[in-house]
Amino acid sequence: EFRRVLFRSSVATIAKSADTAHNSAQLLPRFFGPALEMREAAYSLIKRSSKAPAVETIYASPLTLSLPAATDSWPRTLMVVTGVSKKRLPTLLVLRQMTPRQQYQVWYTTTLVSGVKLPEVPAVEVGAVPVAKDSAYLAETPLNLTTIYGEVINQGSESTSFGKFALTGDSFYTQISKIQQDQIKSLTKAKLKYEHVLANDEPLSLATADGGALVAIYMKDITTIKPTKRNSGITVNALEQVALGAKGSIKGVVSTYGDMLLFYVPSVGQTSKIRLLGWQAGLLKVKSL
Repeated sequence: EFRRVLFRSSVATIAKSADTAHNSAQLLPRFFGPALEMREAAYSLIKRSSKAPAVETIYASPLTLSLPAATDSWPRTLMVVTGVSKKRLPTLLVLRQMTPRQQYQVWYTTTLVSGVKLPEVPAVEVGAVPVAKDSAYLAETPLNLTTIYGEVINQGSESTSFGKFALTGDSFYTQISKIQQDQIKSLTKAKLKYEHVLANDEPLSLATADGGALVAIYMKDITTIKPTKRNSGITVNALEQVALGAKGSIKGVVSTYGDMLLFYVPSVGQTSKIRLLGWQAGLLKVKSL
């Protein structure tokens, strides 16, 4: 109940105020890392254009899941699901407390995939065992998830890791792979390079009841587009034009998107596959080459 009150009275209130004012400084008491960086970027775009997408609202209730780390040491991780409604998809937040006297800060915000069913987790009174980022007990280490998932996005069924993921219903994979395929087909006079990289070395993971883990990671999608003919130029999409301050560039562009991703990763020996449970993505920056 203490965590419920703490969350209801602070995180959601601070986020609402900052989202309304588009002021990232207001987030500092309770936001950190990927969650802070992505909201900062979103506010910057909103200030430049009324057509920029709004950030996902963080609702104080109902709080339907509270999964704390079962540990006596710090930092401590806490996962909560909030905002459940027939009209919207719920949000899973990953919070971290760095020291005993510090408040929990939001590190990751993910919108759960439509129709997704979370794996069974330990009771809140028991808590979940924290999982190391290089754990050998999982089917894939949290640190390597970005590498193999990015490879699957780029190569599809030709990737050696394709069979490791349950991609049916994976809306992020469907969306990003289609964007890349469409670009390759349409930009016949340009050279394209797609990179999907781990943006920080702090995947936060808690064990599920079956020995697997809920794993939150921060991935950055970096797309480099260079014209193959001199003075042919590259035109970017409407939102990227806002970030770039121009319609495109004759030398080419580099676009960087941030992705906060939540996976279920089974333990070694299980027959189930890695599943994407939730995600939020947004444009971070665009620069001319």
